[in-house]
Parts: sequence; C-alpha cells; structure tokens
Amino acid sequence: MSEQRNVRNNPRRKNRHARQGRSDISKDALNNFLIRAGEILKILLIKLKALLLFLLVRAKELLAFLLVKAGEVLPPLIDRLKKFLSRIPLRIRAVLGVLAVLILFSGFYSKILHRNTWLNHTTVNGIDVSGKTVDQTMTALPDGHDYSLTIRARENGTMTILADDIDYQIRPDQEQIQETLKKQHKLIVFPWSRYNYTVRSKDGYDKELLNGTLRQCPLIKGSKDYPITQPEPADIVYSEKQKMPVVKKEIYGNALVPEEFTRIVTEAIEKGETEVNLEDASLYPDVYQKPKVTSDSKEIKDGLKAYKSVINRFITWDIWEGETYTLTPEKIIPLVYYSEGKMLIRIYKLEKILHKFCDKYQTAGKPRVFTTHKGKKVTVKKGDYGWKMDFDKILDQAETAIVKEMNEEAVERYIAIPSEANKEAVTIHLEPQYKTEAFAKDYKNYQDWDPDNYTEASIDEQMVYVHRDGKIAYTCKTISGLPVEGRETGKGVYYVKGRSPDRVLRGENYETPVKYWVRLTNSGTGFHAAPWQKWDKWSPKYYKKHGSHGCLNLSDKDAKKMFEILLKGEAVFIY
Repeated sequence: MSEQRNVRNNPRRKNRHARQGRSDISKDALNNFLIRAGEILKILLIKLKALLLFLLVRAKELLAFLLVKAGEVLPPLIDRLKKFLSRIPLRIRAVLGVLAVLILFSGFYSKILHRNTWLNHTTVNGIDVSGKTVDQTMTALPDGHDYSLTIRARENGTMTILADDIDYQIRPDQEQIQETLKKQHKLIVFPWSRYNYTVRSKDGYDKELLNGTLRQCPLIKGSKDYPITQPEPADIVYSEKQKMPVVKKEIYGNALVPEEFTRIVTEAIEKGETEVNLEDASLYPDVYQKPKVTSDSKEIKDGLKAYKSVINRFITWDIWEGETYTLTPEKIIPLVYYSEGKMLIRIYKLEKILHKFCDKYQTAGKPRVFTTHKGKKVTVKKGDYGWKMDFDKILDQAETAIVKEMNEEAVERYIAIPSEANKEAVTIHLEPQYKTEAFAKDYKNYQDWDPDNYTEASIDEQMVYVHRDGKIAYTCKTISGLPVEGRETGKGVYYVKGRSPDRVLRGENYETPVKYWVRLTNSGTGFHAAPWQKWDKWSPKYYKKHGSHGCLNLSDKDAKKMFEILLKGEAVFIY
C-alpha cells in the first residue's frame, strides 16, 4: 500500500511512465504505416506489370501492322528517301529521325490513353466529344428540346413550330457512334490530327400533335392579322373607260393546299430542317391553291376577241313613261363565257338578274290603299291583282338578244366614239311580256286599278259593292267562308279571271254544282249562287256559323246580276 502511494505521488515516476507509453504508441503506428505502404507498393507493382504487359502486346500488334504496311509501301519509298537523305547533312537527318520517333510515340501513347474514348480534337455532329465515352457522347449531343421550325408564307405570313408543340426529340444512333469510335482507333494517329464525324439521328415527334397544330394554324385557318385570300381566275370584264372588254388578271391569294402543306412540313421536321419558305415556287410548286384560269392562257386570249362582238350591245325593255330596264355591257359580260370556240350564256346568272328585274316591276300582291263605299281609306295587302311579268318569256327574249348577230361596223363605231347615236345603233329594244296586267302602271304607289270601276267585298259587313263610273252601281248581301282554318275567305286585291254559268265545285269533303260562277283566285275562291243558304235569316254575323268553304255566296238573283255586270280583269277588294 505504501509503495503504491509512493509511486502515485512521485512526479518523476509519473513522467517516466507517460513517456514510455507514448513511445509504445509511436512504434505501433510506424509498423502499421510500413505494412500499409508495402501493400500499396505491391499493388502498384502489379498494376505496373499489367500495364507493361498491355503495352508490350499493343506494341507487338502495332509493330506487326507497321511491318505489313511497310512491306507494301516502303521499298519504293526507301529508294527515293535514300537519294533525298543523301543530300541532307547528317545532323539534320538525326534530328528528323528523333522527331519522327517522338511523333509516332505520341500517337501510340494517345491511342493507349484513349482506348475507350474519343481521341483529342474529335467532334460529332459539331459537338466536341474529345475524351468522352459512347454514353457520355449520347448525353452531350442535343436532345431536340431547343428545336424549332419557322415557316414563311405569302403576304408576310409566318409561323413557328416549337419542339414542345409536337413533343419533338432527337435520339442519336448509338450503334453508329460505337462503330465510328472503333474505326477511329484503327487510324494512324498524329498530334495535329482533327476528327469531325456526322452520325444519324432518329428524330421523333407526335404526328397527331403536328397534324392538329397545322389544321388550326393561321396559315390554314386565317386570323385577324392574316386573312386568307382565295385564288380568283383571270376573267374578261368590261371597261367603261375603254368601252371594250379587257382582261382582269388572276389573283393567286394565299390559300394553301392542306395536304401538300402537311407533307412539306412533315418532311422538313423529319430532316431536322429549321426553316421552310413556301414562297419558293421552285421547291414547293403545288403548296398553294391556283387560279383555274390565268391571264396568259389561250382561253382568255381567244375569248377576248370573241367577247368584243357579244359584249358591245344594250338590251333594253321599255317599261312605262320613259322608264326602262337595260342590260348594259357591264351587266352582260358576267352572263357570258367563252368555251371551245363559242360564246355561251351562264343561264343561272341570267335567271338571277332577270328575277330581280321582274320582281322590281311587279305590283301583284303589293299593298294598296283604296277608298271604300263609305269614303274611308283602307289598306289591303296580298292578292294577285296587278302587273306580273312572264319570267319564261322575258328569259327567252334575253337569250335571243344576247346571241343576236350585231352589225360589226356599228359595234366598231360605238367602240371608237361612244356617242348616244352610236349607242342607239347597238341597242336592242324589247317589250315586257306579262302574265297578268292591271288597268294602269304605277310602280311607286301601286294605284294601278280603275278607280271608277271596281268591286269591294266587306267581310265585316258581309256586303258587296260594285262601282261603275265612279258610283256604286249595285249592292248585295254575301256569305263568306266560315272563319276557321281552311275555310275562311282570303283577304286581298284580286281580279276577275273568268265566268261560267254552271260549274261543279270540288273540295276535300264536298262536290257541289253551282250557277253563275265568277272566279277570283286560282285556288278556287269566287262568287256563285248558293240557294241552300237561308237568306231570310241572313245577318252580318250569319257566316260565323253557316259560312262557306271560302267562296262569296250570293242569292240566285244577286249571283245572276253579278255574273252579268262584273268585267273580266277588274279589281275586287276583299277586306
């Protein structure tokens, strides 16, 4: 116990023991370091041995390759080289030899250093891939996310398709990259060598997205800033200034042929192109819709000659009191066309313009204001009284006048001097042909009936009043149609179309013989005797329960009188 205390409490003994402990630790660390260093050195020697063996094998292969090549090309070269070297001083030859060895060694070393990668100064598709493996090369090459295709069109039209619009991607051909790398390592390498390779890319995109983008694009659909103009053919029009037909040039417009447009854009994307100019007709001759006829066509040139004889004429209908309707050269020219050596008429266009002409001067069915027997002014709409042209006859007149041969001298005089006299010489005057006529012509107010001689039938009063020479010449009771659908008497201004002492009236549920028939409408309404009606019980409201099938029923006495005094063609106001 005391000895232990002494040791514990003696400072000198403590320091000696501490130093001894540290010495033991240092020896252990040194031994471990030496052991580890020995292991690393052993590994390095193994690696160095393997490298030397590899270099030896590669050197033998290279030497064998060089010997083969040398055996093919060296003999003739050696002779020439000997002669050349014999002229070079010995020191220079020695320097050149050393340089050649260094260059060959440099290339040999480079191939060893880059045995699984590209050599220095190598590019693939314009990208520097020096020292990169195949996988690294695939990563380095662009993936297509920055791809875009700009399309230029007529009339400053442009659009750009981005990679994201069509899910566009580029996948370089990995097999070709591997094959190209193998070929590179078979080459003789020099320090100054540069290697530029191009490999195929497998481009991918979503065809449905592309087709949808193209279908809705402004170059096809148009927009506020880019309206679509359809092509228009060249035509022959009449020049008021020159008084003769002239050629109106075609309009090419900017309307695309969708199928061809899609084909061109698809092809450009698959080739990786970044711009397409649709205005280049030499590359894309069929991408735009074309006018059917151009100004330099034979059809236009020959037609221009034929037009002159047909166009320069005026076809005039004399309507009334100096008013006329005229087919002028300007109106005639779109109605005709030249085909296979003949001037022909576009009938559908002629019919359209003549329908407007006939409608303009038709008064039948127009509203009319007349004065009743009480002196009251009443407006009556509908009916068939008035002027109505016979369209078929008007059409025949126009066709005949258009193809009629004209005096060539008169035409030439009018072209040279378009005076009123010369114009009259090439004018064809026609009389309008009518289906129905009225007492007078009034195309503004339609006051075209004889104001002194007409008949009125009041539905409310159930009375008929016949006017003669400005006075009421005859008055009688009537029973009009039952006021239900299909039987009520139609209101309007009609005219007396004919008379018959005996007639059988037929309808859906009846067949009735009648006397003193006076027709007013084409559908079968008229005056006639109706002895079956109870005239002794007549009143203005009687028709509401006992009305006819639409005709104006009269007693026998009144029917006979009306049959005698009504005039064919006179106006009958039913109101």
